[in-house]
Order: sequence, then C-alpha cells, then structure tokens
Amino acid sequence: KIHQIEPEEILEGGRIPESWKIEGSLDYGEASPTSFGLWATSPDGLSVRIDEYYRSGLWVSEHAGNIAALIENNPYTSGRRPLRVWADPAIFHTRAAAGMAAMNRMVSDVFRSVGLNVVRSNNDRLTGWRFLKNQLAWKKGDDGELDVKPSIRYFPGCSDFEREMTNATYAGTEDNPKEDMDTNGEDHSCDETRYFVMGRSLGHIKKKEDFFVGTTFEKEVAKLRRSRLGRPAKKRGLVVVA
Repeated sequence: KIHQIEPEEILEGGRIPESWKIEGSLDYGEASPTSFGLWATSPDGLSVRIDEYYRSGLWVSEHAGNIAALIENNPYTSGRRPLRVWADPAIFHTRAAAGMAAMNRMVSDVFRSVGLNVVRSNNDRLTGWRFLKNQLAWKKGDDGELDVKPSIRYFPGCSDFEREMTNATYAGTEDNPKEDMDTNGEDHSCDETRYFVMGRSLGHIKKKEDFFVGTTFEKEVAKLRRSRLGRPAKKRGLVVVA
C-alpha cells in the first residue's frame, strides 16, 4: 500500500516524462530464473519499477531477445532504451552457454549484441541490502501522512518484485539473525534491485585512476648529483641561481 504506485500518478500524456531517466537491472540465471527490472527515475530521485521480466530455462540469447522486446514494446516509455543496465559483475567473465550463443562470447556480450548497455554494478551484498532498505524506508506522521517517503516504488504489474520483496527474510535464525538475506527462497528480483540501488547510489566499479606524483626516485638522484657538483637546481623549467 505504501510502495505500489499507479501509473497515472507519474505519467504525463500516458508516458514517462522525458526528464525521467530510464535504466535497467539484471540478474542472469541459467537453471535459475533470469530477472530484469525496467526503472524510471525522476529528477528528484524517485525510482519506479515500471516493468519486469522473470523467466528460466532459456538460452542467454533468448533471454536477451525477450528483454529487448519488452523494452521496445513498453507502453509507458515509447520504446526508450535504458541508459544502462546495472548487472552482476560475474556476467562479464562468464562464458555464454551453448545453443544460440557463440561459445567464445561472455554473457555480457550477448546482452550488448541486442543493444543493452550492461555495466558492472557493485556486488557488496551487505552494503547493498542496507542501501536498499534505506531506499524502501518510510514513516508516517501523527496526521497519517507520510513524513518520510520511499525512494523506490513499483507499478502493480511487477508481481515478481512484490512477491520476492514481501517474502525476503534475514539469514540465520530468529534468535540470531544475520545482516545478509536468506538465499534459500527466491531472491533474483531482490538481487537485481540491489544492483540497481548500488549502481544508482555508488556507481559502477571504477578502474584505478592515475594520479600525479610530485617527484620520482630518478629526479631526486639527479637533484642530489647537481647539488654535489655545485650546479644550480632546476625548478619548473627555470634555472634558480643560489
């Protein structure tokens, strides 16, 4: 009742406003289900799950094609492609299974071949669940109105998301709960939502950036040699006379 939102509450002219950002989230599975969420995020940070895909028992190329078709035919976006699809980093080094996909390609390559810009999200589970709970958090005031509104909502058609979120429980026991989520039940929609939240909040895994080092060992040796020989030191290309 708090998190589910009717499409009419945010649509303009029957469509998601152009100012809203469209993104996706993906948890790929072979024997287990593949789950995909299509998200629209407003300029002020409200993210709404507007559509989803949840199927198992298909080749990766079939999943990719089905998801691409879902995006193209979504009635709320006029087929706008997501800017990016936040995904488990594992698909970038997991080879595609046999069948309709070439064996020398990674799972990520197959999804990219249908125009989906899959990017690595952060797969830190405990941090991810904390971020997700914070995004789902809400609080009512004494007047019954929401003082704190959730940043994550969903359209009524996203039944798999609703089912998994409703049934999500802590790992461990009732007397000794753990911060991680119990993975014995279905958690694929929960996982890809976590990828989305972590991607949206923290960004994808970045490569180490180069940084400027003010000096080097070789420069210091050259400076010492010049000093011993009584030669003037060099500073920013100018000769400094002592």
